[in-house]
Amino acid sequence: AAETALRESEARYRSLVESQREWIVRMDLEGRVTFVNDTYAEVFREPAEAILGRTVFHLVHPDDRAMVAEGFAGLLEPPHRVLVECRNLTPAGLRWVSWEGGAILDAQGRPVELQSVGRDVTERHMAEEALRESEARYRGLVESQQELVVRMDGMGRFTFVNDAYVRTFGRPREQLLGHSFLELVHPDDHGRVAEVISGMAAPPHRAWIELRNLTAQGVRWVAWDGGVVVDGDGRMTEAQAVGRDVTARRQAEADLRESEERFRSAFD
Repeated sequence: AAETALRESEARYRSLVESQREWIVRMDLEGRVTFVNDTYAEVFREPAEAILGRTVFHLVHPDDRAMVAEGFAGLLEPPHRVLVECRNLTPAGLRWVSWEGGAILDAQGRPVELQSVGRDVTERHMAEEALRESEARYRGLVESQQELVVRMDGMGRFTFVNDAYVRTFGRPREQLLGHSFLELVHPDDHGRVAEVISGMAAPPHRAWIELRNLTAQGVRWVAWDGGVVVDGDGRMTEAQAVGRDVTARRQAEADLRESEERFRSAFD
């Protein structure tokens, strides 16, 4: 009866394992393969019999082998589980694989075998790398600007300020992030700013405003051109704005108006 129950249990295990699209491999404590499922054999285009008895290290990118060896060593110590992402050398090319491993213990709690499940995460790694490259290009472009570039959350708190903003306001970046955009706006302009930010929540999600900012050089007029990022439900998740100092232009316009007033007064 015990042998029958064992065979049935093994059959259920094999049926479950062979139905998986993840890569499943079992190894002895020296890292020699004792079992692979059909998916593993298909990925590496070898019959299971040819894989058994070999280690898996030759299938790991050379630069990742030390990390994988460290992960194997970790399986021999409690809690006998480890998660490693590494590059595997497959016939189809280099693939990023997330391996979740565990040790099989005997009745005394000692490891007797190692088992690992791998999931191909190449597309995720490619997307993350593309995002990093995109962010690097964005940051390079933004930091090269003389305009003031800021990003804010839905509450108007800074999530990003470029170097030009830091220089203009004479504050370290860490003293700006997380603080409200309004803190450096002239109090008389707070109402207009709040109205504009609220209006950006509706299409076309853009706004333009000129206001007085409290900079390290004193009060300066800045023209802000802003837009927002919305989620799938149309809710504002982030706002970005670019500011240009227009104090000289505003002063010239004020001087022109004053001159015109004096001219008109001379003929009244």
